[in-house]
Amino acid sequence: MRETVAFKARLTNDVTTNRKEVLVNNFVMLNIGGGYNNQTGVFTAPVSGLYIFMAKVSNAEEEKTAKVDVVLDNNPIAFAVASGTYDSCTCHAVVKVVAGQKVWLRTFSESSSFCGKWGTAFCGVLIKPEL
Repeated sequence: MRETVAFKARLTNDVTTNRKEVLVNNFVMLNIGGGYNNQTGVFTAPVSGLYIFMAKVSNAEEEKTAKVDVVLDNNPIAFAVASGTYDSCTCHAVVKVVAGQKVWLRTFSESSSFCGKWGTAFCGVLIKPEL
C-alpha cells in the first residue's frame, strides 16, 4: 500500500523577519497526511521515505532580500535568495526523511522581506515510502 503525503502552503501577506526565524507560510493549499502545521511553519514527516521539498521566495522590499534555508532537523539542505524587488528564487531538495523528523524554512539574513502576493511558498511530497 502506498502512503500519500503532500503539502503546499504560501504566504498571504508580506512579512519581514529576523535571522534564523521560521518562515511560517500560513495559507495551506494542500495537506494530505496532515504533516504541515500552518501555525508553526513546520512539516513533521508522518512516514519515513524519500521526499522532495521546494521553496519559492519573492522579495518584497528594495533594500532587503528574501533568503531562506530549507532545514531538516536543524541541518540546511537547500537555500534560496531573491534580492531585487519582486524578484523570485526557487530551490528544492530530495532527501531521505525518517518519520517524526521536521522540515521548515529558516531565514538566514538579519532582515529578510518576503512577498505574499507574489507567491512565497513551501511544499513537499513523499516520492517513495520506506518499506
